Amino acid sequence: MKTVLLAWELGANLGHVGPLLRIARELRRHGHRPVFALRDVVGPRPLFLADEGIPVLQAPVWLKPDILRGRLYTISSYADNLAAFGFADAEDLSAMVEAWDTLLGLIKPDLVIADHSPTLCLAAYGAIPLAIIGNGYTVPPVHSSSFPPLYPNQPPLMAETRLLENVHAVQRRRGRSAPPTLPALFDAPLRAIATFPELDPYRGSRREPVLPPLEEMPAETPLPAEPHLFAYLGEEHPALETLVQCLVELNAAVEVYLRGNLGAFRRLLAARGARVHERPPPLAEVLPRARIVVSQAGSTTAHAALAAGRPQVLLPLHVEADLTSSALVSLGVGVRVRKDAEKRDVESALNEAMNSGDLRDKAHGCAAIIAARPPIDSLATVTNACLQLLS
Repeated sequence: MKTVLLAWELGANLGHVGPLLRIARELRRHGHRPVFALRDVVGPRPLFLADEGIPVLQAPVWLKPDILRGRLYTISSYADNLAAFGFADAEDLSAMVEAWDTLLGLIKPDLVIADHSPTLCLAAYGAIPLAIIGNGYTVPPVHSSSFPPLYPNQPPLMAETRLLENVHAVQRRRGRSAPPTLPALFDAPLRAIATFPELDPYRGSRREPVLPPLEEMPAETPLPAEPHLFAYLGEEHPALETLVQCLVELNAAVEVYLRGNLGAFRRLLAARGARVHERPPPLAEVLPRARIVVSQAGSTTAHAALAAGRPQVLLPLHVEADLTSSALVSLGVGVRVRKDAEKRDVESALNEAMNSGDLRDKAHGCAAIIAARPPIDSLATVTNACLQLLS
């Protein structure tokens, strides 16, 4: 039996943990010991079975957004994630790497599987076998000396050369080798990019193949005759009260999962006839019942709705979701709603998604393209690659 650390450092919500958990279960089935280090140890608990028995530890988390000075920003490239979360100062970065070093020393993993965990990647660089998994956004290309732009007209928070200098300073202090470029930090023995090419923000510059999502994807099915909506929303959305009000008043069957401490909203929706899930439901079971899908454009839900051929109402809050929303709107299968939208804007988006023949036809077309691709078992592919690294 060997120990595998599965870690999530940056990002939000459940989409980072679900794929890691599926890999962990497969590795345990092969006799290995998975251990989790998570950015959030509370939110993902509904994903774990009551008798799961997999240790879950708190990952080191960056808590000093000094470089932002309270201002909102849009990243120019993946390098800005590094600048905003500890890489802008060598001393700060050193402290974060030391925290990961301590955790690694306690767990003594034979393999690290990292999802959106750049500081862990630095801590493990050249010392511990590393597998990097994630969707397109969280696994940037490594073939160039700098990260490809995501928002080309946006100035960077800090020059990549300065960030790389900080990385080298930390590694010199540790007596470890350093990546020659910032992207090379993510040049691991195993890089599993689990996404549909249509939703990969690096689809114009990536030189390596991508796998289908690790989660089970629904097959395309005919739209139900009656109006039916599935919504997956989180407590952090500023327009949540407006969204719930619109769902309550909607002339359609409503099925919903609300993430977070939202008991009052759950009770209200249930009292008005909605089917309210207490745990994240299997999307392969839920989406065939829905005509449209409403979400914050999280990776798992967006991929599943695209595979099922469902028009989407998108309410993104962060960069990754914004990029996903832009891709879905460009495909003609999504309607974006601003986070400060008023009630009439939400109602308009729901009505358009429910009744637009153009959205319906394009969603069907995208699902047909996905269904026609050669089948690939991404979970088995990644698991087998991890087992080879452990052998």
